[in-house]
Parts: sequence; structure tokens; C-alpha cells
Amino acid sequence: MNCNFNSCIVFEPSGEICGRHRKIISHGIGAEAWARTADVLKPIDCLNIKVGVLVCADAWYSEHAKKMQKKGAQIILDIAAWPPTEVCGNPLGAWEKCSSVTGLPVLVCNQTGKTEWMDMTIGQSVVIEHGKVKFSYNGKQAVLLFEWDEVTGIVISKKFEVIFI
Repeated sequence: MNCNFNSCIVFEPSGEICGRHRKIISHGIGAEAWARTADVLKPIDCLNIKVGVLVCADAWYSEHAKKMQKKGAQIILDIAAWPPTEVCGNPLGAWEKCSSVTGLPVLVCNQTGKTEWMDMTIGQSVVIEHGKVKFSYNGKQAVLLFEWDEVTGIVISKKFEVIFI
């Protein structure tokens, strides 16, 4: 039986796993032919912060973000390998809608750089608040840092701190 999932695993600072999200929406063909879809949507408790984790196209459907918010998520995180394309469109509107319908900040950690099969230098990583992009990055491979106040739920940073790798 095929038990492979496209997943996001979240680690505590100690290195222990505090949770995982298995992708709900899968194309089931091409690059994702290997992956099964999951059916569980629940926030991950990350040091007393409830994070609604989504994987890539899970965020295309804002009802997934809304379910996370109803279950107590304080922020939505979407990990993605999703550049704007003619076939898939620009995902930015979907991410903005996730923030708009939930009232939560949405953080999209999009793949950066280039591979032999995909140019992700045009894929945006974004921080969205109140349904609007607060800041974004696209380009070379990098680690992106920003500050968020978990008590107020407000993004403190005005831009990413970009660390090139």
C-alpha cells in the first residue's frame, strides 16, 4: 500500500517533533503521483502558539485555513513550491483570501532558487496581514526571518531579514 505523503514536519527548538501536516490537496499526477492525500486538518501547538500548517495547494481552498482558524490557529503557515505559472495561475490571491477570511496573518514559505525542473526565483515568499501583502521576497536561495508578536497576533517586522545560503 502506498503510504507516502507530502508533509510539513514542525520541530521544537529542542529538536523534538511537535507536529506534522500531511497535504490535503494533491494533483495525483506528474511530480505528485507518488503522494497520497490526507484528510486531517488541525493546528500544531508550537510552544503554546497554535499554527495552522498547510502544504502548497492546500491554501488554494480558503476553507482549509478557515477550519484551522475555527480550531484555534493563531497564524497560518503554507509551505510551497508554487511559482506563478500559466497552468496554475498566481497563488497570491489564494493566500490573501486565506488571511482575509480568517483574520489571521498568513506566512508563505515558498521554495527559492532554481532546480533543473523548476525556476523558483519568481516564486514569492510572503507575509500577509488582514488580506494584504505586508512584505515579500523572491530570488536566490535564502533563509527569511521576520518578527511576529504571538500575544497580539501582529507582524512586527516591515520586511524580511534575508540570509543568503
